[in-house]
Amino acid sequence: MAEPILVSKLFDLSPTAVVKSTSSTIKGLLVLGAIAGLGWAIYAGVIRPTTKPNPTTKQEAETINNYYPLKETEKFFLGVKILGFRIGIVR
Repeated sequence: MAEPILVSKLFDLSPTAVVKSTSSTIKGLLVLGAIAGLGWAIYAGVIRPTTKPNPTTKQEAETINNYYPLKETEKFFLGVKILGFRIGIVR
């Protein structure tokens, strides 16, 4: 069972109290570090290789050809083209 909180112990700076407080803080940080390390090991060893696998093949090309479907050519256009939009008469 935990000790009751006393105001006199709250501001106690005796060497024994400081060592006890520091020791329990370090132990708590070590436990949290061990949990974080275990979580990272599981992530790096199990989860990440399936979501981001190492490449097994190389992709090299001398040239890259991008094929786009041909647009229908207009026979007649009278107007203005602003930001890719045609304003006018298109036939």
